[in-house]
Amino acid sequence: MTNMLSLNRTFIAGAFLAACLPSCGGNVSPPDVTGATAPHPAPACAATGCPSRVLVGNVHSFAIAADDDTLYIADRPNDTIVAIPLDAPTTKRTVAQGIHGASVLVVDSAKRTLYVARNDGSYPAGYVGEVLAVPIDGGSSPRTIASSLPMWITGMARDGDDLLVADFESGDMHRYPIDGHAPSTLFHTQSFNISGIAATQTSILWSNENGYGEVMSAPRTGGASTLLSTNNEHPSGIVVDGAYAYWGNSGSIEAAGGDGAIVMLSLGDNVRTTLTKAIMPGGVASNRRGLYWLEQSIPGFGNDPAIIENVMVLER
Repeated sequence: MTNMLSLNRTFIAGAFLAACLPSCGGNVSPPDVTGATAPHPAPACAATGCPSRVLVGNVHSFAIAADDDTLYIADRPNDTIVAIPLDAPTTKRTVAQGIHGASVLVVDSAKRTLYVARNDGSYPAGYVGEVLAVPIDGGSSPRTIASSLPMWITGMARDGDDLLVADFESGDMHRYPIDGHAPSTLFHTQSFNISGIAATQTSILWSNENGYGEVMSAPRTGGASTLLSTNNEHPSGIVVDGAYAYWGNSGSIEAAGGDGAIVMLSLGDNVRTTLTKAIMPGGVASNRRGLYWLEQSIPGFGNDPAIIENVMVLER
């Protein structure tokens, strides 16, 4: 997601910031998504393996979000946010321009707003994060919710009238009120390499691109963390829809043709299911129609303009 690689791929390529995370006791209740549409069932093909296809080809993005009828992606080379109607995916519409370094998108259809996290800076000199509210239909400029944040934002989720924001390097989980009131630090996750977060009615989940490939959870108010899944190969991004969590395992960068996957976790019993193979997936979104992710062609990484990235879909 910056410099020689995209944010996600930087630490896939060698996982040189791997850390050991302790796992603690606790439970996760079957969740409902806060601030989202009604939850959806698991894909019908989950038991047998799911086919996927290219929805939109030759994009260069990282961040992705979805409501029921539209996908939103960050077009990083052009510093734009783009809307893709699912009924006409070849017709793209520019939502906002001049937004450099977008790393995470969160959509609120009811308020017709996209929340955008972006980062400036480089490793190891340091990063500066910013969170913006962008009108989906235009008509006004993006509004700054938080700026000059001393962090590298790689995870953000809606929680009622707040945004939950994760710092990749420190492992801290922060709460930023959408109305601009004073932020707060919720808790320290005892981890770093956070690659995505999701919120439920009771818990916050996050994925770690560390040596153990963990997916964790903790109560929204803070407390002991719970290990939900381990031995994932570089889990990237996470989304909760109904009683299931989904993420992409980026796999090994050395594997010819890629050995990544899109994974589903049942939050009632923590059973993990591989839905489909994927080539270095980054960012996952879910809606009533299916699951969506950004898939990168191989070889090559990050900001190399020769790389072709596709928006993939797995229909329910």
